[in-house]
Formats: sequence, structure tokens, C-alpha cells
Amino acid sequence: MFDKPNTAGFLHVSHYLSIIYNAMLFKQMVKWPIACKKDEATYRMEIRNFFSVLSQDNPDIKFPSILMSHLVLSCGTKFLTFMWKLSQLALRTYIKEELQGELYAPRTGPMDDFTITYFKNINADMRCNIVNAHEETKRIWDVANSFIKDEIKTLNMYKAEIFERKERLKELVSTVSVNLLIQERLMNVEDSDIIDLWKMDIRAKLQYICRKNEEFKKFEESTAQLYKIIRRIKSNSEILDANQFPKISCDSYLLCTQFYVQVKG
Repeated sequence: MFDKPNTAGFLHVSHYLSIIYNAMLFKQMVKWPIACKKDEATYRMEIRNFFSVLSQDNPDIKFPSILMSHLVLSCGTKFLTFMWKLSQLALRTYIKEELQGELYAPRTGPMDDFTITYFKNINADMRCNIVNAHEETKRIWDVANSFIKDEIKTLNMYKAEIFERKERLKELVSTVSVNLLIQERLMNVEDSDIIDLWKMDIRAKLQYICRKNEEFKKFEESTAQLYKIIRRIKSNSEILDANQFPKISCDSYLLCTQFYVQVKG
């Protein structure tokens, strides 16, 4: 009922419980009914004084101290406790009037001591669990901080390496004999198009080099064969002696030449 501010509930419940306890005293000390906001403020001041009298006259009830702020808000743990004590006092007064005898507030017994001990043990266990959870959380926090520091250190190393590679790339690109626009695009490592074109150009040049290498290998083989032939010829000098060749008939050669010219003509 009083989990949240409930002014109307406080006014009516406090009035009802108070007149059960002592209607005459209530009428003497508190103005009722309430007609306006001003009467409401006056009621809070007067009912607080009335509650003070109740607390003094009934020490066995153990009323908690009540502040004006509690009455204004009409909610909260202390306010609920006070209203509970007021309900006990009203109930005791009602029972006494019905029984026509003396009635005292319940006294603490063994079961209450057991309950108190039980809750103390529960609180101790909860405190131990909280401490353990705190220590575990602190350990995880320290491990996480250490991990984050290592990751930041590694990230800074990567950044430094990337920066160094970019500088090297700029120096390398500046030496390439291409258009300035292409140089600028080559410096941008995120420009995949120019990188693909550059790869294609490098691949084409590598293929050209491979072809030339194959040609040079064949040329080397031919040169080696020619070298062997020349060495063989050089080792046999008679082969190079023109006198060893048979004589050629010049007349036959001229006839053949004339016939070839006539046929061609």
C-alpha cells in the first residue's frame, strides 16, 4: 500500500488507527476532517505530535523515530515500520477493550533467538559469497586489464610497422617511372584496382622474362653445339685445307648459270 507515495492512504489509515487507540485524545490534538491542502499540512504537524505521545505512552511497542519528511512522502521502509507499529498498538487496544484485561506486547522467545541466529548465519554466508565474488571479479578485471594492455602494445607495434611499410612503399613508388596519378594510386594500399593492374603488369613481365630465359637456354645449347663442332674442325686441320676439295668445272657452272637466267627470263 505504501510502496510508493500514498498521501490519501496515509491520512485515512492514520486517522482510523488513531481513533481506535484513543479517539478523545486524537480529537484534542488533531484537526479532522481535512478540507484543503493547508489542513493537510496542519494534519501532518499535529499527527506527528500525536505519534510522539503514543511512543512515550507505549515504550514496549518500540516506535521508531518519525520525521516530517516520512509523513510528506508517505512511503519507504521507515514509514512502513512506523505504520506497522501503529497497527499493533491499535490492535492491542481493540483486544484489551474486548477482553477487558491487560495485554502486553509479545516478548522475545527462543524461537526469535533462533530466527535471529539463522538470519545472522545467512547474512554471514551472503557476505562470504559477496567477498568471494568480489575477489573473483577483481581477478578477472586484472586479467582483462593485462590482456588489454598487451593487445594495445601489439596494436601499436602493428601500427608502427604499417607506417614504416607505407613510408617504404612511398619511396619505392617514387622511383617507378610511371604517371604521377598512378604513383598516387599505388601509394593507396586500399586501391585494389590499381594493385590488380600492377600485379597483371608484373605477371606479364615475369612471363616475358621466362620466355626470354627459355630462348637464352636454347641459344646456349646451340652455342655449345657450335663450339663443339668448331673444336672438332680445329683439331682436324685437313678439313680446312682447300686443296683437299675436288675441283669444280667452271664451264659446267657457266652453262648452268646461263640456263637458269634464260629460264628465269
